[in-house]
Amino acid sequence: MKQALTLYEQTLANALLPRLADEVESAGEPVVLVRDGHQDVMLVPAVDATAYRAWMSHRETVDLATGPDAQREIADSRGEYAGGEFTTSR
Repeated sequence: MKQALTLYEQTLANALLPRLADEVESAGEPVVLVRDGHQDVMLVPAVDATAYRAWMSHRETVDLATGPDAQREIADSRGEYAGGEFTTSR
């Protein structure tokens, strides 16, 4: 279960987020938020279609590559390769 932010953390986040959003908007560049013990997160300009498409493509790739069907296919392919069942192209 996720822990709720403490009041101090909520206040700080509420105070900083508008400034960070302004920075992303004015610079047109993403801002990465680095948090100890957590994954980094990124604020990306919504109008930056290229960055948004790249992020969505990455998300889709991760979802597809980590799905059970993909994992089975990868395991099968490794087994076939180890058994000499592969072709090469020139």
